[in-house]
Amino acid sequence: MHALLSLQEEQERRDEDYRRTQSVLAETIEIGRATAQQIALQGESLSISEAIAENTDYMLQKSARILRGMTWSGWVANIFTSDVKCPSVSAATTAASTTKEEDIFTFLQKKCN
Repeated sequence: MHALLSLQEEQERRDEDYRRTQSVLAETIEIGRATAQQIALQGESLSISEAIAENTDYMLQKSARILRGMTWSGWVANIFTSDVKCPSVSAATTAASTTKEEDIFTFLQKKCN
């Protein structure tokens, strides 16, 4: 009888361990999903930031060329050098999700054309 009771207790402990493991596993999966969602949002933010940085670099180079052209020697230098190229429309530009970001990209693209 004692051995039977001991086997029942062992089975109950295993069942409880199994339930706890299932609970921890479910919580881990939920945390993983939330983490993946946050990483996706951060990736989108990084892409948008990269596009803004590229456009800012373009504007700085274009401004430097215009300022250089205001002197006689700079004007001559500008004749013999190519114009600054506008950055290409990247996936980040099309991934802009908010109106403010879309407005920024629209403004920058108009400046390039």
